[in-house]
Amino acid sequence: MLVQPVVTQITGQGTALTTVLSTLVIAALFAPARRWVQAGIDRRFYRRKYDAAAALAAFAAGVRDETDLEQLSERLGRVVEQTVQPAQVSLWLKAQPAALPDGAPKPALSKP
Repeated sequence: MLVQPVVTQITGQGTALTTVLSTLVIAALFAPARRWVQAGIDRRFYRRKYDAAAALAAFAAGVRDETDLEQLSERLGRVVEQTVQPAQVSLWLKAQPAALPDGAPKPALSKP
């Protein structure tokens, strides 16, 4: 490896440090290639998982600014149907507490 002769020349001796540095350099150089190969394998052999992850990422990016609950619910239902393909989809939403009239005191929080 190229790192070992350079470190040996600088320090004058071969040490465990050269082995560690060589390993780190190799890992840094091959990590992008490994990710690229792994993505190709996932697309080819784990297509459903890959498609589901891509659909969920697109959904998450698209709903950041969504304020309409009805549209958000529809989009969520479509994504669930697309990725999981269940027999049916239903969404339960927690009811909002009734609004207090203006000037009414807010209830105190109880601590256990």
